[in-house]
Amino acid sequence: MVNFTNMLNRKIAAVGLSTDRQTIQFVFQDGFSRTFGVGGGCCSSSWIEHLEMLENVVGATLLSVEDRAPIT
Repeated sequence: MVNFTNMLNRKIAAVGLSTDRQTIQFVFQDGFSRTFGVGGGCCSSSWIEHLEMLENVVGATLLSVEDRAPIT
């Protein structure tokens, strides 16, 4: 399980998707950043298709993170 506590109560400055669509990076106004990647299992590929509503995220403070079941 990923620990998100060091991201909480920080203001988001930017969110970026890598050109290969394998990673997403959260950059916070205090200079801290976290990058998350995707991975495929045997004989499969995974990627991040697109990001939605970035205009609602930039400048927001990250207050909580919910652990959800994987999308199937």
